[in-house]
Amino acid sequence: MPCTTADSDGEAGEMTQRIAAIVWSMLLVSLLASCIKSATGGVSTAAIGIEGPQWQLVEVSGYPVSFQSGQSGQSGERLPFVRFDGDKQQATGFSGCNNFFGNYELSGHSLKFGDMGATRMYCEGEAGEIEMSFIAAMQKTRSWNIRDNALFFLDDSEVLARFTLARGDDPSPDLSSMTFLSTWFKSGKVTLSHGEYREPAAPGSASETVVKLSDKRVFGLINKKDTGALVLVTSRGGTGTFYDLALLTKGPEGWVNTDVAFLGDRVKVHSLVIKDNYFVITMTTHGPGDAMCCPTLEVEKLFTVQGNRLVPVAGDTQEKEHKTHGRKLWAKGLYFTKTG
Repeated sequence: MPCTTADSDGEAGEMTQRIAAIVWSMLLVSLLASCIKSATGGVSTAAIGIEGPQWQLVEVSGYPVSFQSGQSGQSGERLPFVRFDGDKQQATGFSGCNNFFGNYELSGHSLKFGDMGATRMYCEGEAGEIEMSFIAAMQKTRSWNIRDNALFFLDDSEVLARFTLARGDDPSPDLSSMTFLSTWFKSGKVTLSHGEYREPAAPGSASETVVKLSDKRVFGLINKKDTGALVLVTSRGGTGTFYDLALLTKGPEGWVNTDVAFLGDRVKVHSLVIKDNYFVITMTTHGPGDAMCCPTLEVEKLFTVQGNRLVPVAGDTQEKEHKTHGRKLWAKGLYFTKTG
């Protein structure tokens, strides 16, 4: 696309145009290097959790990106975004003024952008500033994370950019009225209404068994398939509060719960994420000598997915200093002792 320039009075305007020209010249050189590198081949690393959907930029360098920030003058406003193609190992998107494309390297939560190319439209004002900040953030990115359905680009010490799923690409379903498997009921399943299910604990009893959605949930790719999980909390009217991990898979008719796994009674679930093809649950469970009310042992519990089933992953037995009781404890079986 031919470069366009804007009338500028004074040295400041000329300096801005020079900087923009230098930036895009560097990008074109990178594009040529990208073509050479692609021709020689390379090792592809499967992306976990970020491939496929379009991620819309909502914050860069600590500043929000609004609907008014996109380029105008064409078919309405365009918001900056990025999309990762795992098959081609290529990132494409719109940076606020120009379309960009290039390769990337991904291993677990490590992310590094390689050589990038772009169109050569020159833009002034906010759109141009956002574009320069977005490109700079990508070049500095060394890792990624997803929290509460938001994607974060990170370097070693700070958040560089934040994204949300573009409209129409959000993979998460409406959970508040979904049917879930449950081992706590004879029917083996419950259908939520407004995010919960209630049933008398026994015929004629004033106590209820209540199932509720927790705020611990995650959606992404496992084995390159749309997959999700959430934590269900069941109270049976007594002192017990039971936590289950519910697996969600996406088929032709939408999302469905296909399996559940028991996490514990009166445990504390701190986080649920997808990492390297696993669901990783960080939680506090009961160590030796702990009362049921008061678990103190911090662990990570891992599950992978085979077919439509949750499969626990056994970790090595590890020793950890128990901070509360000041003695050695062992996290065995399906638990990884949290070390940091």
